[in-house]
Formats: sequence, C-alpha cells, structure tokens
Amino acid sequence: MWGVVAVTYGLVIVTSIVAIASYFYFRSEIRPGDDADGNPMRRMMVGAVWVPIYAGATYVEPASHREKEITTGSVKIRSQEPAGALLGFYQEALKEGGYVTFTEGNAGGTVQAIRNGGKINVTVTVTTASQNTTGEIRTLHHADPARPDQ
Repeated sequence: MWGVVAVTYGLVIVTSIVAIASYFYFRSEIRPGDDADGNPMRRMMVGAVWVPIYAGATYVEPASHREKEITTGSVKIRSQEPAGALLGFYQEALKEGGYVTFTEGNAGGTVQAIRNGGKINVTVTVTTASQNTTGEIRTLHHADPARPDQ
C-alpha cells in the first residue's frame, strides 16, 4: 500500500516539474513587443469586450452581467497619472482597435467608443482629485444570435 502512495506522489512531483519547466521554456520565446507576440498590447475582458490596459493604472471591482444577447461589464480604475493621459491612451488604443471614438474633456472626462454598428460600446470616464485619478470602464456587447463567434 505505501509503495503505491510513494509512486503516486513521485508521479505528481515529476508532472509538476515537467509542467513548470515547459511553461518557462515556451514562454521565454515570447517577449512583449516581439514579432512572436501577435498582440503586444495588454488587454482585459470587461463584460464580453476586450479592453486595453493602461500600464500605470490599477483595476478593481470588475463586474459582469448577461441577459439574453446583451452583456454589460464594468471595472473601476485608479492611477497616479493625470486624467488627460488616461483619456488620450484610451482614445488612441480604442481607435486602433477599430472603434469610432468621441471624447469630452481632457483633464477629466469621457471617451466613448462604438464598433459593429453600435453593438459593442466602451465608455471610459475619469476624474482627477488630489493627485489621484479615478474612473470606470463600462462596456456593452449585443451579440448576434445568428453569429455565435462574436
């Protein structure tokens, strides 16, 4: 009986070592911004929409809700950077992602981005107070039931 336990634990340890070594071996080939990395921009899923991540920000309290074909999501942002820097980043990053963007304000305000005829919406709202920038990213995704790949 103890022989079976020893063999089992040995196999678990060997499998763990192989998995960790494989991860580092294959991951070491990809560097951010490298040609091997097809998408060097960091992104996160907010609701059902991939949204770029601002490197100098912290993202907290993610939420998502789905009702039939409509998925909404939100996440709060905190940063030491000025609100204008976040607004500029999101306006350019979303524009590069194929969105039509509208911006209101630059020292605090809103970037609204729309894609697929309004079926995908991203709204980024930020304000600055006492050297801290806070805000929220809200998304809306209206899936087409005829196209499950959306």
